[in-house]
Amino acid sequence: MAKATRQGSRVEAQGFDTRLLNDAMRRSSKDVLIQLTRNSVLATASKSPQRARIAGQGARGDDLEIRGLSDLPIGSFGFTFRDDGHGLDPERIREKAMAKGLITGGSAQRMSSKDIVGLIFSAVFSTADVASEDAGRASA
Repeated sequence: MAKATRQGSRVEAQGFDTRLLNDAMRRSSKDVLIQLTRNSVLATASKSPQRARIAGQGARGDDLEIRGLSDLPIGSFGFTFRDDGHGLDPERIREKAMAKGLITGGSAQRMSSKDIVGLIFSAVFSTADVASEDAGRASA
């Protein structure tokens, strides 16, 4: 189990080893993890100490947990990523996706919250109003 602490955040990774993955899967996993971590850290940084205390986080940063998934089909790789932030807001994601024309109002209403949250992995989707080095994505 790996643990790292930086700027008040704690990262714990268990059962997560990409050495056996091919280059494409390793790059893809790395890109996803970088974006998830950046979003988590930025969400924490934007929180006032008072809001953090109300959320039960105290004054320090996020606790991040990465766990490799086992019992997957051969050639598959998966992991869970968890932080102690406020979580994803399916309604905000739905609204942003509709505003960007990624989904229509009709299809948005038929999609489950799980499917809506899955839109965050689309290469052109972001809930950020402007893209920066750490958050958001440039439009394609």
